[in-house]
Amino acid sequence: MKSEIKEKAAFSRIRYSQCWEDPQCLVEALEIGGDDDVLSVTSAGCNSLALLLEEPRSVTAIDFSPIQSHLLHLKAAAIQALDYPEFLEFLGVRKSRRRLDCYRSVRKFLPDEAVACWDARREIIASGVIDDGRFDRYLALFRTRILPLIHSQPTIREAFRPKGIEAQAAFYRKVWDNRRWRMIFRVFFGKTLLGRLGRDPAFFEFVEIDKVGTNFLKRAEHAFTAIPIESNYFLKYIMTGKFSDPDLAHPYLRECNYERLRGLLPRLKIVTAAIEEYLDSLAEGTISKCNLSDIFEWMSPEQYERLLRRIVRASRDGARLAYWNLLVPRSHPPALDGNLERLVDLDRRLHLADRAFVYGDFVVERIKK
Repeated sequence: MKSEIKEKAAFSRIRYSQCWEDPQCLVEALEIGGDDDVLSVTSAGCNSLALLLEEPRSVTAIDFSPIQSHLLHLKAAAIQALDYPEFLEFLGVRKSRRRLDCYRSVRKFLPDEAVACWDARREIIASGVIDDGRFDRYLALFRTRILPLIHSQPTIREAFRPKGIEAQAAFYRKVWDNRRWRMIFRVFFGKTLLGRLGRDPAFFEFVEIDKVGTNFLKRAEHAFTAIPIESNYFLKYIMTGKFSDPDLAHPYLRECNYERLRGLLPRLKIVTAAIEEYLDSLAEGTISKCNLSDIFEWMSPEQYERLLRRIVRASRDGARLAYWNLLVPRSHPPALDGNLERLVDLDRRLHLADRAFVYGDFVVERIKK
């Protein structure tokens, strides 16, 4: 069975070089233990590494896009080959002129197909791979070309100075939320530009929301007014292009996790395949936890239900799956009430605290067999 997603858009370039989904939501939703076998949509690989830090028995990162798999191979090889400061430089978190020198060490830990991929893309290595994804470059365009038309650098710095949630909300409403911000934001993150430059026009096939930019503006307001700014490295990176303190950034970038993550890498398996085909190859009851990113956005309701049935078959009783809805509402259909139970209280709480604020919903389901 061919992937419905793969048939709709080109995936020859990196689409995401960072995961724009909050790993803390996944960690709390999935409650991973030492006997878990986790299936995780690869994307940029960051969240698969975050789940690996929960020390399950295994994490299988799956993506039908070879270059996304090669990206995770690159990050894993860099963890094996480099010390922590070199690792931050190599990815692009810190400035560096020696990334190609570091790559010579990293290259030794890559499988042959990944070596061929990155040997042919040394310019991406030299500039720092963490900002090369299509969506990441779209955010960089907003940060470097659009945001300066709205706010000065002193205003941007003040926005990210810790000040308490009430003062933070007041600053947004009195200073940040001006007419230019609202007007330009709605246009830049509207359906036309987002589809053309950030994601893909095919992504919107099942989107019924008319004012996409207005929806994203409301979600940005929530991030600026309801989530402590000092903890939200997603928002800060979008607006500044920096992880000023990697120890407050994604778990795989934190120094305190680095050596432990290196020791856990043998538990990571990277698979390039359509998820439908991979699930059909598994014995019944193989999976106990599942991170599905936001892949259902691309699928028809019929394809979505068929994929859920495959997941149920390949999973254990009591297994959990978690996924995001960006613009297309998806939760299991009534026909699967006997097999899936949505954990509403849990996923509502996590969604409200989701630092990757762009998503319209976060869904956690438990499998019943």
